[in-house]
Amino acid sequence: MPFPPPTVSRCATVSLPFPPLFLFPFFFPLLFLSAQCALYNRFSPTWEKPEIVTVSRQISIKIELMADFGTNNQMKMVARKAILSVFSGTWPTTGDESNYIGEIMEKQFGGRWMVGIFDIDFDAAYTIVRRSPSYMLFGVNNRAILIAREGNGKRAKISRLLTRRK
Repeated sequence: MPFPPPTVSRCATVSLPFPPLFLFPFFFPLLFLSAQCALYNRFSPTWEKPEIVTVSRQISIKIELMADFGTNNQMKMVARKAILSVFSGTWPTTGDESNYIGEIMEKQFGGRWMVGIFDIDFDAAYTIVRRSPSYMLFGVNNRAILIAREGNGKRAKISRLLTRRK
């Protein structure tokens, strides 16, 4: 004798066999393809002419401005000086370093600034740069340092994703 149909009660739940494993062979390849497309569809800037700077802290820093938008020369120089004064190259101190760089940018230019230190995979393309009125992406010793002004994106007429410098 088959099971009786689900009864209607005060709660809106219906008993279904969960998880529907019979759909797994159909949807798993689609999941893999969409993840693969997301990996290949991002912009990765390449090093062109990095400048190697010897800092008094006994480390050499390879630094290059790889992408920027809506910035002037003063913003670029202040950000570069802040990076050179604080960057150590160790992961445990990245939080303090990014906080220090952000404070310098806020004191100098006002507003709120986001500073993120990323692996060289350049995951920065899917962060604040979509809504930021100005940003800079520095390549520093196999890391990416993104410095971006906080914004809402309503003033933007075009999408400002990371683009190659000219």
